Amino acid sequence: MAHQGIKEAKRYLKTEFKGHVGREKLCADHCTPYALNDPSEKKFQRPRDTSHNVECKSCISLEKVMETITAEIDSVNADQEIKERMKHECKQYIKSINAWKAHLLRTVNQEEAKQDALAALDEHSCVIVMNWAMKFLPLHYRERMSEIFRKRGKSWHIKREYPQVDSAFFRSDNAGCYHSGALLPSLHEIGKRTGITPLRYDFSDPQSGKDICDRKTAPMKSHIKRWVNEKHDDVLTSLDMKIALKSHGGLKECRIAVVKIDPVAENASPPNKIPRISLLNNFALTKNGIRVWRAYNVGLGKVLLYKDLNVQTQDTNLAVIHDFGPKHQTGSISSSQVQRKEIFSWNGITCVLTFKSLEEAEAHMDTGKHVKASEYESVYDSAIKMWAERVTEVNLVSSGRH
Repeated sequence: MAHQGIKEAKRYLKTEFKGHVGREKLCADHCTPYALNDPSEKKFQRPRDTSHNVECKSCISLEKVMETITAEIDSVNADQEIKERMKHECKQYIKSINAWKAHLLRTVNQEEAKQDALAALDEHSCVIVMNWAMKFLPLHYRERMSEIFRKRGKSWHIKREYPQVDSAFFRSDNAGCYHSGALLPSLHEIGKRTGITPLRYDFSDPQSGKDICDRKTAPMKSHIKRWVNEKHDDVLTSLDMKIALKSHGGLKECRIAVVKIDPVAENASPPNKIPRISLLNNFALTKNGIRVWRAYNVGLGKVLLYKDLNVQTQDTNLAVIHDFGPKHQTGSISSSQVQRKEIFSWNGITCVLTFKSLEEAEAHMDTGKHVKASEYESVYDSAIKMWAERVTEVNLVSSGRH
């Protein structure tokens, strides 16, 4: 029984749990504002608007399974030392399961920041997604093992210019080069120099940052490796990378620029610091400071003034060595008489959407706005159906009296 219960709990957490999580849920295990309230800071708390009077059968089943396993360990006829070891391992496993469940809940909550940013877009704003996956290690055709272990990651960031854009939302994973006091306080001054006002910077939950960058950079890295494996020049510099990416006709919708910054100006400014930045995941940039949150849209947030942060930045004197190439020309091609019957879908477990073309499926994966369907009827669906049936009965009785 316990083994089957663990398998069912694992299936539930991997498939349906994220679809049940959200705001104003009647189940405490599924309500993100209730779960993510910070008891030590009022500005990171949100008043409870709903009463949690509904229990999730799957969540309760998971708790009962863990209690059953703990009780069975207590009843095992074994040496005390072995029982203590089993109890310790069981506690660690239960702790890991609860941590996984909490991680899934935080992931859903942080994903709301991306969806809200996409919903707020207009012709003058954009969403910039950054990820440590955009790094590239210098690549040799032949290299010693000692060179492999001594290599350090180098970030290659690509900026595309759109004249009409004057504001931007930022999103990235928790790499140290992004989630740091060196970058976030500097965005306000960078916005003044570039003419693009940064509005927000939201981070994904740790170990949950897979996004569009991973999908877009994978074919680029494969293209570079193909170039090196063909015994061409080693890819050691940014110019080598541009040459490799443009080989064999280049990649679709991939444009490359080679730039250089002034290291003297980069190191001239003292590092900026934000207190306890590792605990903060959402930042709204205003004229006078930064409003920060531990969890997206939970509480009013705390305001950190620029004057208190002592922000000091200097222009990095960015110099463009090789500019972006021309954009790919698009045209119309007459449609074939043969109708394509392929249906494309997202490879996620719970998303039920299907698409007529690969382009639509890729656009859906980029935005991440999935429609999830539960394998079993949730407690909320059951409650709604019961309420609808009762309302219908009341209406029928009222009509009959007239």
